Amino acid sequence: MLRFRMTLGGLFVAVMVTAVELSALAKPSYVSAPAAFLLAIVVLLCASIGARFGREPRASWWGFALFGWAYFGLAFGPWMQSERDDPAVWKSMPPPTEGLLLRARETLYDSFFPADGKNSPEYTRAMETLLETRGHFMEAGHSLFALLFAMMGAVLGPIVASGPPPPRRTSAARSVPMEVLCDPPPSP
Repeated sequence: MLRFRMTLGGLFVAVMVTAVELSALAKPSYVSAPAAFLLAIVVLLCASIGARFGREPRASWWGFALFGWAYFGLAFGPWMQSERDDPAVWKSMPPPTEGLLLRARETLYDSFFPADGKNSPEYTRAMETLLETRGHFMEAGHSLFALLFAMMGAVLGPIVASGPPPPRRTSAARSVPMEVLCDPPPSP
């Protein structure tokens, strides 16, 4: 059975990264979203170095790096930039988490106002902020999802790497394990 183990220092780093990513989602801005993006890149680069030069449990590092970079490329690849710059250019299919992020964003902002307060000036300002910070929210959200997918890869990596047990060796004449054929006869 495979067990997931983490040192206290590793847990501290994971909590810190999660806190930075979630704070960038809570208050997206010109500073927090690029900081979350850069932090995701640094974590994925460290995982890539750990996968290549790390000690024993490298399957976790490989899974983390592979899944993280795959999602990162899907969300931030050059094919996604064209739709942000020029809406007339062919739009590629967004990552499947894009709708989830948009819904979470609407729910987050709508939860601050009761149903009867939707006509207030505070609500109008909040909706203007919502429109202004859409790109920053999506950047921070996709950075967080890249790290979440990377964690999924870190858990799945050792499971896939362990694979099925090797088959038992049998003799060519009949299907009898080699251990039975090679045992010495009992002494009288």
